[in-house]
Amino acid sequence: MRRFVRISVLLGIIVAPLFAGAAGDYVGLTTMSKWIYEGMSKDSTFSYPSWQVTVDTITYDSVAISSFFTLNGHDAYERYSYIQQTQGDSDSISIDTLYENGNEVWLKVHKSYGGVNIVDTAYKMYITPLNVGDEWDMGVGGTYSIGDMDQDNIDDTMIISHDTAYVVSQGSFTVPADTYNAFEIRRKSRVQINLSSGIVLITWGFEYEEFVPQLGMIYDSTVSVDTTQGYGETGWHYHTIRLLSAEDIKEHRSFYPANSIQRVIITHSPRVVLNGIKGARLYGIDGSCILKGIRDMLTLPHRGVYILEGRLEGKQAMYRIIYR
Repeated sequence: MRRFVRISVLLGIIVAPLFAGAAGDYVGLTTMSKWIYEGMSKDSTFSYPSWQVTVDTITYDSVAISSFFTLNGHDAYERYSYIQQTQGDSDSISIDTLYENGNEVWLKVHKSYGGVNIVDTAYKMYITPLNVGDEWDMGVGGTYSIGDMDQDNIDDTMIISHDTAYVVSQGSFTVPADTYNAFEIRRKSRVQINLSSGIVLITWGFEYEEFVPQLGMIYDSTVSVDTTQGYGETGWHYHTIRLLSAEDIKEHRSFYPANSIQRVIITHSPRVVLNGIKGARLYGIDGSCILKGIRDMLTLPHRGVYILEGRLEGKQAMYRIIYR
């Protein structure tokens, strides 16, 4: 078990919502179509007397609002994310939902602990408008049944406490995208899992976010400390992301619904034969168009993940290319 709250999200076609409530607009769900972040993740294990860094990865997150809908009577937004790991772990695709409840914005995610899925969990992420000194519970405190994690035919439990958020200050903050007047938000959580075998797993989560009204999150740093009392080890996870850009998606093609990707190409060579695809365009992880009007043979600039778009036999064709 690593981070308590992780905002991450899937490939989807970008269609900005045509309308939204005031809370959604305040947190940037309608004014910007896509956010590109660069990040760094580190995983370590402490086993006396020293720390050992087990994973150290660079990540690029492409995040976008794909659609507007109604969830239990509330205005809601699908948010997709494609996370590229340039070191260590493999790439990942996931989805979550943000919805309004009056002047509040909630994040709905599906959590899994030890390979056991539990019910969707919703976190109260923002109360709008933000003011320095605001404090609220994130709404997830309580005791949950999480199934049989230790496989002894007895269900285990999870207790969430200290699920608080606090607006610390407001001031100038610089990220690669620009310098903004941002709110600093701190979130704190404690998750305890009681296994029927007697092992207790405890995770403290500390999140530090810089937030800009009408734009959204520009910086996020999360530290999770996992204590496995039964094994005498402590796991430490750190992840931080910084905003690279926030822009209109009209000329970008980083995101597509899963059923629009007609083929996935995995290659160990930079050269890819197009096999009849006409007017091909190649897009990078940041959504920018890298090459246009490609014919017959495509040469990839470097290892990574790309989207190729063109026409095959008169119909639109889309491919995900993974160059390893």
